Parts: sequence; C-alpha cells; structure tokens
Amino acid sequence: MRARLSFAVTLAVALTAGLARPARAEPQGAVVAGSAAAPPPDLRAVMRPAAVLDPGAFTHRIKLAVRASPEGVSRLRLTPELLSLARADLGDLRVVDAESRQWPYILKPFAVQQLVDVTFAPPVLTRGSSRYALQLAAWPAQIDELLIRVDREYLDRPYRLVGKPAGESGAEREIASGRIVRRVGEAAQAAIVVPPVRLDELALVIEDGDDAPLALTKGRAAFTVPDLLLVAPSGDYALLVGDPGASPPRYDLAPAREAILGAAAGVIETGPLGLSPTHRVPVTANPEGGPEQYALWGALGLAVVVLAGLALRLARHEQGKPPSPQL
Repeated sequence: MRARLSFAVTLAVALTAGLARPARAEPQGAVVAGSAAAPPPDLRAVMRPAAVLDPGAFTHRIKLAVRASPEGVSRLRLTPELLSLARADLGDLRVVDAESRQWPYILKPFAVQQLVDVTFAPPVLTRGSSRYALQLAAWPAQIDELLIRVDREYLDRPYRLVGKPAGESGAEREIASGRIVRRVGEAAQAAIVVPPVRLDELALVIEDGDDAPLALTKGRAAFTVPDLLLVAPSGDYALLVGDPGASPPRYDLAPAREAILGAAAGVIETGPLGLSPTHRVPVTANPEGGPEQYALWGALGLAVVVLAGLALRLARHEQGKPPSPQL
C-alpha cells in the first residue's frame, strides 16, 4: 500500500514539473515554420531570381517599388496604355532588378474591368450617316464596350462599328452592327458591345436618315485588364515591355500557381511609363542583299563609270592641246 502511495506521489510531482516547464523561447526576429508571417513553402521555393537578360531589346519600361507582403506576392494591374505597347499574347513582359535579373511572375487574365474616358473626333457626315472616330491615348487596344450619352429622349437608329484589326493592312472593315435604342424615361447612356478584337483604330457610324446627328463628343470605354502577380522580395524593379521578337517567359511556377493566385498580394507602386534608356534599335542583317542594297551598288557602279569617262575625256583634251610656246 505504501509503495503504491509513494509511486502516485512521485508521478504527480513529475507531471506538475512538466506542466510548469516554460516554453522554449524563439530567437528574436525568427520566423516559425507554419506561422502566418512565413510564406507557404511552395512560394518560398520559387522566390528566387531567374536568368539575366539584355534589356536593350525592350522599347519601354516602368519603375516598380515592391514592398514587403505577408506571402511574398505583389500585384501589378496592367493598364490599357501599357497593354497597347505589349504583344497581343503579352509574351514580351519582363520584371528585372538592378542587375537585369528576371523575377518570376504569373498573369491572372480578366482580373478586372476598367473604365477609361475617351473622346470622339468631330463627326464626318455622309449621305444620311455620321461617323465618329474614337480617340484613345494609345493604340492598339481591345475594348469590351463603348458607353455613350444619348442626347435625345427617344432614339432608335442603326449603327456600325468599323475599324482595322491590329497588324492588318488595307481598308477598314465592319466589326459589329446593331441599333442604338432609348425609350422615353430610360437612362441616357447606351452601351455598345465591341467584339474581342485587338484594333488599331475604331469608329462608330450611325445611320441618321433625315434626322440631325447626335452631339457625341465624349464617352467611356470598358477594358478588361489582367493582373501581374510577382513573386519577389521587397525592393526596386522595372517592368520591361515592347520586344516583338521576345519568346514568352518560362518560369518554374506551375506547382505554385494556385498558391500564388490565392495569396494575399501586396500592391506594387509604379512610376511613369516611358521610353527605355537602354533600348537599342536593332540592325537587320541581310547577307543575301535586297532591292535597296542592289540599288546602292548600282548607283556606286554608275558613279565609277561616269568618273572614268570624265577622266578619259580630260586626258584626250590635254593630248590635243598645242605645246605652249617657250620663251
């Protein structure tokens, strides 16, 4: 009986000592694995610089200031002006640091819709129709819809959207058609849907018949823009854009894509978009020659023949002269 009592007392003392033992103190500033302050393991693994590139091939750049974010992901919302400088597939976007090292990112397409104020050129009136050319800050552009203000309480007129798809030569073509309708008591704003085509120019043609044309000078254009999600530590970077010959970047982000999309992203502060000071105009090599080169060689050959003829005539003239009298 005494032995059992002694064992129970000893066990109770041991348990009490274990409960009272203080927790192990972590070093100040240490990040505990699995805590909210530590990026998930798959993001830590991809937060490293990629290959060094030559920035001279890119025409434009914009300065980026990345601040510390909880999960190491920062978001840059691409503007319509920036998208106009990029290729249609956005394969010429690069984020680099001061040492021209690339930093990996993914694109989140169709992230948000932005409304941009636009203006229309004065209408061109032709045979009962009025044509309003859309004026944007930068082309090419892919517009979702045009929002215009209707200055009539009642309106029902056919319209056509005409323009030139980006990269196509020749005359403009019809992009879409429909009717602009406003009933009495309805809102004064009409929405015109634009097909998903990247355009170099766009105009709205309204069939007025014998009615007066609309007083259409301003409107709004809706753009669906993507987000660039950058995986990089805080610091100063630059976004390069405008290299038609660049191949789309390939980074080891596929396993972490879902984690990046679901991360609480910080916002990237941007500077003005402008020409890149490191851009170099490429020199096109043509070892086999071309029309311009052939024309140059022909002109040089003709000049040699003309000079040779003049020299020969001058020599004959000198030979035919009588000798000068000697004193």
